[in-house]
Amino acid sequence: MCKSNNLDEAKKLFDSLPSKEFKPNTRTFNIMIQGFMKDGLLQESENLLTEMLDKGPTPDNVTYSIMIRGFFQNNEIDKAVQFLNDMVDRDFPLNATNTSSVKDLLAADGLEGKFIGLVDKILPMRQSKGTVTTVELDV
Repeated sequence: MCKSNNLDEAKKLFDSLPSKEFKPNTRTFNIMIQGFMKDGLLQESENLLTEMLDKGPTPDNVTYSIMIRGFFQNNEIDKAVQFLNDMVDRDFPLNATNTSSVKDLLAADGLEGKFIGLVDKILPMRQSKGTVTTVELDV
């Protein structure tokens, strides 16, 4: 429903799940968050993530990738950086999707300073887990 631009119906169904004794899983939340982001409903996306953090299910790497990309695409760069920091603080691994988001953020004008602390957090985290991850960013 979200992909077919029927977000209102999808939201009604999503909201009705608990009353039908169904508990939405992380994938269900991710689909709703992505639908809200696609429609520029950033606060609604953030509210769903807050609900996940408060009540479950646990957000995953995909959840954070959707949030980062969505805020970036809606020119909310500070929020995108905030969610990237949160993702790193929660020890989510970098993958192709969120690395692409980082690349886009780094390429944005005037944002170099915001990432110095983030890079300092990412590199020790990756090395302490016994792996060294090399990410090439064409900026």
